Amino acid sequence: MYRKFRGPGRETRIIKACEAVLSMVREFRWPLPVASQLFDRMMYHISCTVFNEFMSNPQVCVVTYGFQTKLVLSAIEAWLFACDSGEYYEALHTCGYV
Repeated sequence: MYRKFRGPGRETRIIKACEAVLSMVREFRWPLPVASQLFDRMMYHISCTVFNEFMSNPQVCVVTYGFQTKLVLSAIEAWLFACDSGEYYEALHTCGYV
């Protein structure tokens, strides 16, 4: 039996991890191309993880899980856009992740 979706706290944990990375990027003054490549790789990892979860568990290929996943990804996208006037969002948008 497949475990239930973990609920609304999942996006909070992901956003907190992204905030920790962003604070390190700002603290050490990484150049924008390096920072956007880092966030690009993080979003790629999240995308691959979600895709693999759906492909390996046919029980989650239902509208309910798809909608919950969309809500989590939308919360992450909104956080990313709110950060630093959207400059990381724009960098990821050009890569095709958002």
